[in-house]
Amino acid sequence: MRIFIRADASKEIGTGHLMRCLSLSEELSLFCFNIVFVCREITEHLRKIVERKGFGLLKLNCSYPAGSIEDAEQTIAQLVNEFGVLKDDWFIIDSYNIDFVWEREVKNSCCKMVVIDDLANRKHDCHVLIDTNLHENNQMKYDGLLLDSTVRLIGPEYSLLRNEFKEVLNSAVHYSSRSNIETIFVCFGGTDPTSETLRVVNVLHTMLKGSSLKVNVVVGESNTDKAVLQEICGESENLNLFVQPPSIARIMIESDLAICSGGSLTWERYCMGLPGLIITVADNQVSIALQCEQFGVDHYLGKSSEITELEISKALRNLLYDVVDLEGRRIKARSVVDGLGVSRVVKMLLKGWTDADESALAGTQ
Repeated sequence: MRIFIRADASKEIGTGHLMRCLSLSEELSLFCFNIVFVCREITEHLRKIVERKGFGLLKLNCSYPAGSIEDAEQTIAQLVNEFGVLKDDWFIIDSYNIDFVWEREVKNSCCKMVVIDDLANRKHDCHVLIDTNLHENNQMKYDGLLLDSTVRLIGPEYSLLRNEFKEVLNSAVHYSSRSNIETIFVCFGGTDPTSETLRVVNVLHTMLKGSSLKVNVVVGESNTDKAVLQEICGESENLNLFVQPPSIARIMIESDLAICSGGSLTWERYCMGLPGLIITVADNQVSIALQCEQFGVDHYLGKSSEITELEISKALRNLLYDVVDLEGRRIKARSVVDGLGVSRVVKMLLKGWTDADESALAGTQ
């Protein structure tokens, strides 16, 4: 049976949607499903990753707005042309541009529809809804937006983390137990469209001269500031730059504090027990950042568009030189995410598939 995954990745969209779908795909592939990514946009780096992992990739040639019924019709036509009749297939959708209009049209041509979302700002027509974020009244978040029959998998316990996080947890690597901040982790996602990494690195480059603090800066291959960052980090004894490292989890677990964006990076950090100083770079990250600050793990500085380099420097100095209960924050973070979210989701999806097969069999008798 096939699983079609509708997700995109670009500098504007970011890489988070497609990366968490890759995590889910790797686990599903263990059960011999034929997985095909269906994309309007995809960065060259991620295209290579998808193909290297042995998954199919279909680049859509849709001329209508993403999420429209015409877009759905063109998508179905292209899929049928490439793969034949759609019937027993699953669709997994991770796109803010798609709602119940597109889903309902495609749902009529497939077996099961799964939606990954975190905005709760539009209706969905799906069998399963996955939202890995932490919010107040999580289970009520989608009231009025879903069918009564939709299975809701909501909360960080369903975080779709890559295998590397589980591997680090299961390895001999130990969490940092330092009571003071010695190593800082800096990352603003795979594409960093607001150049936040460069802003923070400029602050740290000036601020840490003569200091023993170590800073690990992580960027994606498609970061447009990569050359400038390499130059700045090359001049500093404090700053180490990692471009698309093989394991971000190992860098996180050896760090004491993160300066980063919100979003899916939050649950990666929490799995590794890493508290953060958060600068949000998208509106959908704000509620997560506020909740995580209230939870007592992170410090939310504010939106990227509203924060100056001086404010970043001041906030960091406060964290560095004030007494911070690092171990307490680490413990709270690890209590939220255990790295087993993908396994939980796949278990639920496979149960749904088995139930669908049994229903189909009963219908033929």
